[in-house]
Formats: sequence, structure tokens, C-alpha cells
Amino acid sequence: MKDYMVRATAANAQIRAFACTTRETVETARASHNTSPVVTAALGRLLSAGAMMGSMLKGDDELITLQIKGDGPIGGLTVTADMNGHVKGLCQCAGCDPACQCPGANWMWAVQ
Repeated sequence: MKDYMVRATAANAQIRAFACTTRETVETARASHNTSPVVTAALGRLLSAGAMMGSMLKGDDELITLQIKGDGPIGGLTVTADMNGHVKGLCQCAGCDPACQCPGANWMWAVQ
């Protein structure tokens, strides 16, 4: 199934709702960078949030960046998205098992 997003408005556009399925995007990131299940889940959720928030941007040249900083094995996550559903993510420790500490950072590109 392809990735998709559903948007809804109510109360004269004062209430907005978003939902998305990003299985292909998350699988692309997992397969390309061999992430552990925990890293895949965390990054996948942030990629989904970025895609939904990015869809609210007004111009083609605008970007939104979401960042989570932590002191655990993953280190942190960063996701950038645009209004067209293009998202990319960075995990401080993409291939690590949650029990180990490994250095490095890998950009994960996943385009919807």
C-alpha cells in the first residue's frame, strides 16, 4: 500500500485533523540504513509527524525541522519536511542496538 495522508476540517476551518500511513517511507529508511526496531519505530513516528506538519506549510521553499535530543543510546533524532511530503531524517546512532553506544550520524532520505 502506498503512503498517504488524510486531512479534514470542521467548524468553518477552525478545527483541522490529520492522519497518515507512512509504512513505505519508514521501510525505506529501515532498509537503507539497517536500523534496529526501536530506532525504526522512533524515527518512523517522527517522519510521520514531520510529513503531517510539513503539509501545513504555505510555500514550496519552506521547510520544517523537528528535533528530539536525548542522552540515551539513540542520542537524538532530526527530521526535515516540506509541503509536498518529502521528508528526511537523521538518527545520531542509526544502526545501534538500544543496549550499545556507537558513534556517528547517518542521514536517512525517504521521499513520499
